[in-house]
Amino acid sequence: MNILFALAAVSALPVLPTEKERVVSLDGTWGFSLFPSETSAVVLAQGDIDVPSSWEMRGFGTPLYDEQISGEVGVYGRTFTVPETWAAGDRIYLRFDGVMFGAAVMVNGQDVGDFTSSFNAHVIDVTGLVRHGLPNELTVRTHGHPKGAEFDCHDDWTLHGIHRSVTLFSKPAAHIADWRLETKVRGNDADVRVTVRTTGGAEVAARLLDADGRVVGEGLSFTVKDARLWTAEAPDLYTLELAVPGETLRKKVGLREVTWTKTELLLNGRPIRLRGVNHHDISPVNGRAVTAAEQRRDVELMKKANVNFIRTSHYPPSEALLDACDELGVYVMDEVPFGLGDRFLTDASYGPILLERARLTLERDAARTCVLIWSVGNENPVTDITRAAGRYVKEHDATRPWCFPMQPSYFAKWWK
Repeated sequence: MNILFALAAVSALPVLPTEKERVVSLDGTWGFSLFPSETSAVVLAQGDIDVPSSWEMRGFGTPLYDEQISGEVGVYGRTFTVPETWAAGDRIYLRFDGVMFGAAVMVNGQDVGDFTSSFNAHVIDVTGLVRHGLPNELTVRTHGHPKGAEFDCHDDWTLHGIHRSVTLFSKPAAHIADWRLETKVRGNDADVRVTVRTTGGAEVAARLLDADGRVVGEGLSFTVKDARLWTAEAPDLYTLELAVPGETLRKKVGLREVTWTKTELLLNGRPIRLRGVNHHDISPVNGRAVTAAEQRRDVELMKKANVNFIRTSHYPPSEALLDACDELGVYVMDEVPFGLGDRFLTDASYGPILLERARLTLERDAARTCVLIWSVGNENPVTDITRAAGRYVKEHDATRPWCFPMQPSYFAKWWK
């Protein structure tokens, strides 16, 4: 099979950090102040708080359920230092994996970014604003009730704060911004195509290693003979290594192909039966800040109960859950986070919000082995802007099916 590869030189924020030596975790103890609203100067409470966490689980504020939104605002602060080993020409980024309901971010007193989608990862370029060799001040002010906040608080507890990790990372000026791997299965063999986005026109070298460290494929298009294909029953993983001058990215990947007909979902050319559950990222101990150990324990319990499929209601989950699903073998329906269609989804002004959430969900998770299906929103009617979000998903990932999960009443109206 002759498979073409694509290599684009683009200007883009990187989706992922790179080697461990280029990443600094900013998780830990931060200063914290709680305010009743975006405009109030009244301090409800102050103290230290751990990041990530939900502040209601740490004695601040009151948990609310579903669409109840308190409007409370948390202001977080800490200092960080840029490692001396990072070159002066490196690009430096902050990454927020999840903040309820988004935040405005300042570095050394300067505004550097603002975002509102609570369960999508957001990357901010802070190159030129950080001081090398001196402490840097980082302030994060969460939003109380931004437009689209209701998309992040239905069918679950509304818990606030920086609930996923914060990292500082660097990349060389020419670096890997994004990548995807596509597999076509032919009998026992797998034809592999790697698509890479880079900045600065960097030339990419790629190779695939098996579990024993043996190279089984090189270049951006190759065939793996007698491939160990990934399934829920046999979740075999390879290591994909991508390199540009000054940077190497290594990721665990499975070789598998998703196809579908009008009546069947197939994996590696064979029909599969899904035995599934919905899953919220929530813990009775840690709230939204579910630990990697808790996520893995959830997946282990599901496997023991003969579950092989998770729908991530109603947002992209923490990456720890997807790590466990990749490694232990669980299929995932990954959800673009929006719902409450009766109230908002006939309003065209919400269209850009839906498209941004679709883009951010695919950018983070399109390379994930365990993700077999995209869920575009939750229990919504089909409207112009939900259709546009579905078209975006379809156009930017033709390797997976996608769906509009619906209430029966919505489906009946739509079907007519």
